[in-house]
Amino acid sequence: MREGSAVPAFLLFDYSLNRRRATLVASVIDLEARLADAAIQTFDKLVGGLFTRARRSRERRYQDSIRSVGELMRLFGATIAALGEAIEHGGNPLELIDEAVGWHRLVRAKAQVDALADLSGEDALVAATGR
Repeated sequence: MREGSAVPAFLLFDYSLNRRRATLVASVIDLEARLADAAIQTFDKLVGGLFTRARRSRERRYQDSIRSVGELMRLFGATIAALGEAIEHGGNPLELIDEAVGWHRLVRAKAQVDALADLSGEDALVAATGR
């Protein structure tokens, strides 16, 4: 195999038939192994790149959602305060929530809450396979 990689192809003609064949077969077997290793390395790099891009994309979506999380937490805090006031003063909780927060705001926030919940439960493997 070493001889086949070191000798130019035109010099192989000077070898005996059996030696020439053995040299060529050894070179082909070595080349096949190196090509297989290179293909596996390339696959590893591609899959690693997919996971890296999926992780970065997920991190960007988390960073983009920070403001939404803050708004939703303030809305949730106001709702809890309204419920606490209703329990302390014996008022109707739904009316106090509607006055303090607004029922329409709570209903609109449901889509954002669901989207954030889906984002937190997303698996990196699923995101990578989506690419």
